[in-house]
Amino acid sequence: MSRSSIFPPKPPTLELRHQILTEIGNYCLPANFEERGCAVCGRLRLTTLLRPLAQSTFNQNLLIRPTVTRIERKSSMDPIKGSEEPILAPGCTDICNDCETILDKGSIPINSLANGQWIGIVPNELQGLTYAESLLVARIRHNRCVVRVKSGRGKLIANAVMFANPTAKIAQVLPPPRHELNEILAFVFMGSAKPTEDELKRIPLLVRRNKVAIALNWLKLNHQDYYDLNISAENLATYPLSGVPIEIQYMKTDEEEIIKDPLTMSDHDTEETEGTNSADQT
Repeated sequence: MSRSSIFPPKPPTLELRHQILTEIGNYCLPANFEERGCAVCGRLRLTTLLRPLAQSTFNQNLLIRPTVTRIERKSSMDPIKGSEEPILAPGCTDICNDCETILDKGSIPINSLANGQWIGIVPNELQGLTYAESLLVARIRHNRCVVRVKSGRGKLIANAVMFANPTAKIAQVLPPPRHELNEILAFVFMGSAKPTEDELKRIPLLVRRNKVAIALNWLKLNHQDYYDLNISAENLATYPLSGVPIEIQYMKTDEEEIIKDPLTMSDHDTEETEGTNSADQT
């Protein structure tokens, strides 16, 4: 009988256990899974496949592409011009082997930001937009959306269903008239009581008028597809300073309807109810 067919197998020797634990420890070293971004292509790569960009000797002029970049404008008087600096990912100081090999040959990597893939840093003016606010600043709307929110025991749970628009509409005036928003967005609230002001602030349908105005002004100044946009102060004034701009359909339900079924909960799920009791609009 061969040794491999012995059953039950003998306990592992001390040497074998030491070997197994050593190999596991080596496999779990940070170098085997730690990742950082490549400054040229922006992709996350293993640190073992990166080297400091400062040590590279390729011609960085290859990464200067004013035609695919754009310097942020603060007013309509500022000229439209591209950056004269190498296009690199902000905060990244390394370069991956793939990009360096191609750049050393005098070519631009296909995945590099300089190859027409630069979009820049998302400005503060466009950060933290709610779903409803993003609809108000979008020139093209491909979908209609129904949002259902359930409330109970101080928590909220929501889901959304999207329907394709028959034809895509390109808006020439933004934000759209308030009545148009009801054509593409529906809000159903289910709970034991009508939604409170605090609950409305925790859903993605909140609209802040000033936030929308700031986003539209930035897009008109800096986005090539918004240069001819007409920002309507009249339409903007019809939206709340902070609130839900569409009709709320209320359906009364019992709180117990969103209590979790213990049989469907995982071992790590310790919450008794579904949903959230806090929100982060940013």
